[in-house]
Amino acid sequence: MNSVRKIQPKLIFAGRTRFINFYLIIMIGVTGLSLNPEMSFASSSASKCISLGKIEKIKSDYFECAKSAGQLKLKKVSLSPWQKNLYSSTKLTKLPENLVEPIESAAGWTDNRFRRDLNWLSDEGNSPMSDGVPVNNGNGVKVLLMGDSLGAAIGPTFLQMQKLFTWNLRVIFTSSCHIADTKISFKSKEELEKCNIARTDRIKVINDFKPEILVLIEDPLNPVLPNKGETSIQTWQKGLESSLAQLVKSQKMKIVMISRPTGVNKSLQDCLKRNTQLSNDCFGSVSKDLSVRRAQKIEVEKVGGSFVDLTPILCMNGTCPPFIGNALVYRDHIHFTYRFSEMLGDELKKYFT
Repeated sequence: MNSVRKIQPKLIFAGRTRFINFYLIIMIGVTGLSLNPEMSFASSSASKCISLGKIEKIKSDYFECAKSAGQLKLKKVSLSPWQKNLYSSTKLTKLPENLVEPIESAAGWTDNRFRRDLNWLSDEGNSPMSDGVPVNNGNGVKVLLMGDSLGAAIGPTFLQMQKLFTWNLRVIFTSSCHIADTKISFKSKEELEKCNIARTDRIKVINDFKPEILVLIEDPLNPVLPNKGETSIQTWQKGLESSLAQLVKSQKMKIVMISRPTGVNKSLQDCLKRNTQLSNDCFGSVSKDLSVRRAQKIEVEKVGGSFVDLTPILCMNGTCPPFIGNALVYRDHIHFTYRFSEMLGDELKKYFT
């Protein structure tokens, strides 16, 4: 009994020591988290550092998943106000309460307002094609924006930049008519003929206006009639290569190609018919159209031009939200709203500085 009594205090003391040591370990861990959230978060089981380039917000700071010494670790980064809005927008589950304009008014053709503001429409409702449309002409660099309906949708962006750079700006576009020399499968014979005339007119505008910068934007995913033994994308890329070579040959100018917007899977009007929650089909994906953007970059750089990918501006962490800040990005599944296109000018200007 005496020997047992002598041992008991030692066991109790040992238990207390283990408890104190465990408590100290917890305190050190918490202190380490507050002193170095980057390292502790990256090594914790809660870490989301599983995809290179992924941005995560930890309290009020932003971290990017980067590779260091062969391992993925979180590195603290600074985001611009635009990027912070974009990050927040990817987390949306409901509609923002401070929308700039109702969804209903944002729907419909953005370029209607664009044309109306610039007095583009004739009495017959046709837009001019043969001479291009002067836009608040300045005495700076001569810039021509050319494309299909995406050219109209991004038009307000260039109006904003024209004010900043005092460009001598002209705009010319024809809906559903590729810059790339391809046939479009859903077009009637009359519509195809109209598109062919438009392509001829585009060359005429370039030769007459002699732009120093030619900005191109189009939607290559309009149904292309593929050549025998080719996919639609392959046929379209060959058509783009041919058209760019012809454009460069006609005038000495810098060509800038803007990527097709990533878009969303469904228009917001459609995806909200079921309820007010933002479901997955209200958002878009970076992976969509990746081959198209790659082809655009390859072909424009072949002729010494530059490629501007809108994806980092419209998407983060692989997700492309229908809102950025309090502005609805798309009026349908791909065309910008007028309001968002105006906002985009402030972000896109750095590519033209």
